[in-house]
Amino acid sequence: MVGIRFDPRWEAVYAAGFSQRWPWDCVVSFVFRHAPADRPRSEVAICELGFGTGSNLWFAAREGFRVAGLDGSPTAVAAARARLAEERLDGDLRVGDFTAPLPFADASFDLVIDRGALTCAGKSAVRRTIGEIRRILRPGGAFLFSPYSADHPAARLGRPIGDGLVTDIPTTGLAGLGAIGFWGEEEVRAAFDEGWRIVSLSHLVADDLVDPNRSRGEWYAVARRV
Repeated sequence: MVGIRFDPRWEAVYAAGFSQRWPWDCVVSFVFRHAPADRPRSEVAICELGFGTGSNLWFAAREGFRVAGLDGSPTAVAAARARLAEERLDGDLRVGDFTAPLPFADASFDLVIDRGALTCAGKSAVRRTIGEIRRILRPGGAFLFSPYSADHPAARLGRPIGDGLVTDIPTTGLAGLGAIGFWGEEEVRAAFDEGWRIVSLSHLVADDLVDPNRSRGEWYAVARRV
């Protein structure tokens, strides 16, 4: 199946020194809006799939939440672990493929974060992973899903390779990053058709009139396990 495994190009990106220091604003908003308020933060567990160098989990750990995650790049995971250790923060950060069965126990997390990671996998694999995310979420737990939109300019520039993936994107900020999936509204909604309730669905399309390479299109879906 196309696009199921971790793309080794991401390991090359991190090995070359790429690192993100600050968390994404959508993740910060998601955590503060949807983290349970009836328990101490030290008892609220957050998992991120495809956490890269760990900026989002670093933020959550600094805020007092329990954090865990899975990423396919050994270099990125090592960098994220080192960053937490520098500030004496704890986190269960693992190397692994998030399209395989997730190595976490049933109902062990309150929040799960995907910030532009699952969109790099084939759509059939993503739908299976969303089923796994439901398994590891506690009842009522929330999941942030942020795939690229079918209205992203890059969606029309690359070469389709099956399972909803496009590769060889020549321009835009996604050039050189391997296979990417671009999602339409019906596909996003259909991914949550069983055992979920979508509580927020935002579509952002931004055209940069100075540098078209910075134009983008993204979905931000928040769904709760029912």
